[in-house]
Amino acid sequence: MANVRFEIQTPLGFAVRTTDEYWERIVSEKHRNMRGHEAEVKETLGNPDVVKQSVADPKVMLFYRMRQEGWTVAVARRLNGEGFLITCYLTAVIKKGTEIWKRK
Repeated sequence: MANVRFEIQTPLGFAVRTTDEYWERIVSEKHRNMRGHEAEVKETLGNPDVVKQSVADPKVMLFYRMRQEGWTVAVARRLNGEGFLITCYLTAVIKKGTEIWKRK
């Protein structure tokens, strides 16, 4: 069984986790610029500014947290009550989709 790198409770009532192996895949293949941003990704999942539901897949949620030069985005899928990190990246704009949670 793979080592869980982190598991973060979201404000939506479920936790999102990733393994060491998958995190390494994100920062070495998918989004190299996210290396060194693990704490920011955890904060984005646990304390987002806004959460949107993906237009393409209703089981996928995009967690956004404002940063100086735009947004940190953590993309997670919820399946059978379990949350899994799909990817994370930095962006200047929030994607379209249904807003399902917003910081008050």
